[in-house]
Amino acid sequence: MHGVRQVVRSLFVAIQASKCQAHSSAFKDHCLAVSSQPASVVRTLSTSSQHLARGSRTRSVADDDTSDPYSPSYPSNPEMQPFALPYDADLEDLVPPNAHQGQTVRIQSQPDYREHLHEPLDMEIPQRPSKMRPTERAKRMRPDVDPKLTSIVLFPGQGSQFVGMGRKLLEYPNVAEIYAAANHILGYDLLKLCLQGPEKELARTVNCQAAVFVTEIAALEKLKEDYPMAVETCVATSGFSVGELAALVFAGSVTFENALKVVKARAEAMQAASELVHGGMMTVQITHKSILGQAMEVAKKWCKEKKKINKPICGVANYLHPDLKVLAGNAEALDFIEANQKLFDITVVKRLNVSGAFHTRLMEPARDEVYNTLRDAELVPPKIKVFSNVTTLPYTDVKSIVKLLLNQMVSPVRWEQIMHNLYDFGQGQEFPQTYEVGPGRQLGALLRKVNAKAFNSYTAIEV
Repeated sequence: MHGVRQVVRSLFVAIQASKCQAHSSAFKDHCLAVSSQPASVVRTLSTSSQHLARGSRTRSVADDDTSDPYSPSYPSNPEMQPFALPYDADLEDLVPPNAHQGQTVRIQSQPDYREHLHEPLDMEIPQRPSKMRPTERAKRMRPDVDPKLTSIVLFPGQGSQFVGMGRKLLEYPNVAEIYAAANHILGYDLLKLCLQGPEKELARTVNCQAAVFVTEIAALEKLKEDYPMAVETCVATSGFSVGELAALVFAGSVTFENALKVVKARAEAMQAASELVHGGMMTVQITHKSILGQAMEVAKKWCKEKKKINKPICGVANYLHPDLKVLAGNAEALDFIEANQKLFDITVVKRLNVSGAFHTRLMEPARDEVYNTLRDAELVPPKIKVFSNVTTLPYTDVKSIVKLLLNQMVSPVRWEQIMHNLYDFGQGQEFPQTYEVGPGRQLGALLRKVNAKAFNSYTAIEV
């Protein structure tokens, strides 16, 4: 064990040293201040050496994707590239408040770091992007009504299942017919599996996704009976992973039968993809001291150099709330992080009982398999806003639904960001009534972490 830790520390120190050297060079050579000539006050961007040592992400002007409609178009003068900015800084932060578009501002060197640069650089302030940023766009797409008179419906995903789910729904109209239709499409008795298990069989991806999805659609019948206004006043919906298909059914974008066919194809394809590579998922709890990015990078390097894995995968698969993420990738990479969590200041790690590395590139084979079924699902535009797991914004058309549902299988679920967009209301306003429709209360627990005030109007529909 001591030998393994020595190797780990050597890898970690080597990566840190190379990063620090690069960051330090960029910091010392290109730390700039901006002033509008002849302003006497110069604003300085600085980053502590400790922040750099922890692997702070930086970007240069040259790194920005000018094709992104939400990214400003930066000048291409090579003399102005690269100067390093902290990742969370904006170019606008460097511009004096009294500057205007088309004006030339002066990039003044700091004498402590660039004594050899005697002449300042001039930069024309770029035109501001005409399109709204994603959070503004999501906010503008809501109806202009009092939020407390509206509702939001959320659908959980795989992992929320439990033996006995569905029992509290059987007394409601149409529920028996829903499970009977599911049995016909799936070819086995789903209700019996949900009510009696066994748990291990229910947890299998090929069964679990269909079980969760069908139970959510059955739970909608309970929502309609017990909370009819929740359906009539609903302005937005979203679902976690496979729950997104239940949200699309609720929004009228696809029929239950066609959506279940997609879920069946999706689950079977993901199960098959999981058997190609030994992967897994793991919950990690972090703090501001944690260096999760470095942990994933070192884990991949370990897998490549010590386990001889070609192009290992290890990344964030689920963004749950600021202190909680789910990692996914090669099982060896997760083993490495679990064994060395203290080295990266990760407070808690917990392996999930799933068969594969969902929402990573290891699911690429599954995406290709699902395309044909999804293409034949006869989708129509949703009647209410359905927020995508990939973009965190409402779907705009049928083409985007097909594309993003496929991409969702290989992309992180950005649930934390979806919660911010769904509940981004003005200061002092009340929040909508929120209903979690499906097994468990996981989404309610996450909402409480992200937005405690919105959680005060939360209700779980028991199944």
